[in-house]
Amino acid sequence: MIKKFLLIITILTLLISCATYKDNISISTSILNGKTYKLVNMFDKNAITISFHNEEFYGYGGVNTYYGKYQMRIGNIILFNNITTTSVNTEMTEEAQIIEKEYLDVLMSVASIEFTSDGIKLITLDNTELVFKKLN
Repeated sequence: MIKKFLLIITILTLLISCATYKDNISISTSILNGKTYKLVNMFDKNAITISFHNEEFYGYGGVNTYYGKYQMRIGNIILFNNITTTSVNTEMTEEAQIIEKEYLDVLMSVASIEFTSDGIKLITLDNTELVFKKLN
């Protein structure tokens, strides 16, 4: 009887913690929802932006627009997946195209997010920081 009681308590504890975990994720993504940011610590001339809508992101990479999906996890972990770019602007310089590729490569390796007083920092595992200022 005690074993059944302990088993039920364990199962209920697991179910409650899973439900709480799911709530934490949705609260975290809602913090970014509808917000647009401009990259301010590198590639200044390229006016790089990132915006968030639900679990998707999009922006201007300096040459083309880009978009994909992101996931937030407990502990300020953020993962960017399935980054795709348009191929609309072919008149930009080769330098601008290289900068856009470098930016997207860094974005793909982002592992965590920090919220600042005026924006966000996206940080890679090797501590490269993409510092964004909030636009809206």
